[in-house]
Amino acid sequence: MSLRKTLLASAILALISFNWAYAVNYKTSYLSFDLPPSWSCVAEGTEYVCSSGLQKGKRDAVIVFTAKERGPSDSFSAYEQHLKTPRTIPNDKNQMTQSKIIKVVRNTINGQEWVDGLHDNSEVFNYFTRYLATVKEQLGILITFSAHRKSYSRYSQDFDRAIRSLVVLKIPTAAPNIPVTSTTNTVPTFPSNLPQISPPPEPEAIGSGGEGGSSMSTTLGIALLFLAIIGYLVLRRKDN
Repeated sequence: MSLRKTLLASAILALISFNWAYAVNYKTSYLSFDLPPSWSCVAEGTEYVCSSGLQKGKRDAVIVFTAKERGPSDSFSAYEQHLKTPRTIPNDKNQMTQSKIIKVVRNTINGQEWVDGLHDNSEVFNYFTRYLATVKEQLGILITFSAHRKSYSRYSQDFDRAIRSLVVLKIPTAAPNIPVTSTTNTVPTFPSNLPQISPPPEPEAIGSGGEGGSSMSTTLGIALLFLAIIGYLVLRRKDN
């Protein structure tokens, strides 16, 4: 392959991966995973709430995760059954509506088994929510990935990449720094709703929160490709 072809191919590959070049590995006492670019997490009681810094005021996507002390009823089969049961929430007219269960399966991610479910209208009306639940040692762990229907397809790639990076850490026998709920719950604390979520703006006004999550990284990626094309043209002119 000629130098100019190699240069152009490298630039294209760099652009494809550029959106996740600034992904940050977020780590707690019991869990680590890669956040989409520009995202950050804050602890709110026993829950961690993660969202994009580009979403000012209105959030059309959010990641929430929590843990509980493992009790006698904490098992994969119990979590699976829980996710196979529709949830009931108020719709936009304050009428109660049941969630639609799209899938519930078991997946192994980096050596850890998870119950993996996807619901429509289970946490907030007009939002899809993907659930990942597991048990390890003395903990039950739950993660939810939620996004508005109008933008879920834009965030699904970010969510998939974060899920593929999930690692449940070795949990010490005594873990006083892990915020967990009590053993009185028979399943992990599935949040009753997602904090501070309001309907997103119209699609044309939504920023590039999904598929990279950062307008800056997208701009830099385009600039990288532009420079590569210029280099290709310069090399081609020299060859001629």
